[in-house]
Amino acid sequence: DYQLDKWKRQDWRKHTRHYSCEVRQNLFGQWVVLRRWGRVSAFQGQSSETMCDRYEQALKIFDGVVKDVKDAATAIGDLETQLMHMSSGQSAITTIED
Repeated sequence: DYQLDKWKRQDWRKHTRHYSCEVRQNLFGQWVVLRRWGRVSAFQGQSSETMCDRYEQALKIFDGVVKDVKDAATAIGDLETQLMHMSSGQSAITTIED
């Protein structure tokens, strides 16, 4: 049985790159995590499909991808801010708090 209410999808776009992750079922009702990424201008990017035994396993992978993309976006944003400060002659000091 398809459980459409459990399907999830998250998309991200950063400048010229796009990322997508979704949890869904295939034709046989098995849970799948589909990840896609690439250049926005490209007709087709790359993708990875992971078969899961249970929905909870797929959700754990999905949540990990969401966290990784957010962490990477934060790091890229911090780097862009530091580079902007450096090019303007200001010091680039980053404080990391727990």
